[in-house]
Amino acid sequence: MTRVRTDIQVDLGALWVDETALGKSLEVKREGYRVVIRIPPAPATDQVGTPTFDGSKEAPEGAPAKRGLRRLTFSVYWDGPDLGADPGNLYAVGHFVMKAREVVKKLARDLVDWTRVAKHQEWLSDHAQDLPFTDAGGAWNDETNELLPIVVGLMPQMSERPAGSEIDATFIAELPGWLQQEPPIPALLLADALFFVRRTGPVELQRAVLLAAIATELKVKEILRSAPPKKAALVEIIIGRDAPVAVAALFDKTLSAAIGHSLLDEQKDLFKRVWRLFELRNQIAHSGAVPDLESARDLVRAAREASEWLDSIKPGNTASQLLDQSKSGDPS
Repeated sequence: MTRVRTDIQVDLGALWVDETALGKSLEVKREGYRVVIRIPPAPATDQVGTPTFDGSKEAPEGAPAKRGLRRLTFSVYWDGPDLGADPGNLYAVGHFVMKAREVVKKLARDLVDWTRVAKHQEWLSDHAQDLPFTDAGGAWNDETNELLPIVVGLMPQMSERPAGSEIDATFIAELPGWLQQEPPIPALLLADALFFVRRTGPVELQRAVLLAAIATELKVKEILRSAPPKKAALVEIIIGRDAPVAVAALFDKTLSAAIGHSLLDEQKDLFKRVWRLFELRNQIAHSGAVPDLESARDLVRAAREASEWLDSIKPGNTASQLLDQSKSGDPS
């Protein structure tokens, strides 16, 4: 049996570290592996822009200094097969290195989350893939400190890229005008929801559903407020009254009365998914329900589809005018 080690450096962002913590290490168990997190010692100089320290420092009189620390090393250990007995065992080492990277990615995410929560370093990134490896790590025989002759490439970052999501010439032409204004809040919240639902952790899925529901509520109310002036008073009474109104219900009779469209009538299946989105939102908010991955992704996609439908029926929208004409049979 050979004890194998891989050292992986991760850029965690601007960690604010007391000098009493520098040079320390801590050990945890993750998915059957022993992982040692190594905090580097204080730098020899205070030069700005070193790879590990960002150069920021606070040195109050009579108290330990604090520094901006960017990188930590995660050493993952594995008791592997006897490498001298069979050269083919190196393939198992390569598999270990790939698995160790997955373990470190999750562990680094948890370390950042606990630092944000317990030490109030809210400026740290809350996005897992914003924690890049600066050294993905080879494999070492930990007993002899010999670098093992294997090469394990980094896995490419894979993600779903829907048709039409690519930056094209039309986007470039429209961008100068868009840059003169802030992006709509519902669209930004929906983009955040679609980001979080790509993750698989329970908290990320809860956040995705909550953000999607908020975005959808803001969007439908925005469209309702674009109703003709003669309907404006009715819309404000419905939206502004104290009595709770099921948000999903706004997609049916309220929209129909305000601008002549009902999601229930026009896309019944989508209406049911939007209704389920708000049911799940309430379950998360009131009892901490954790959605399963498939349901969360489907309901966040439903929020996007509902947003696109709302844009298509917005008064003054060309697509809305064509839809009204098709409903009325007016070809003009």
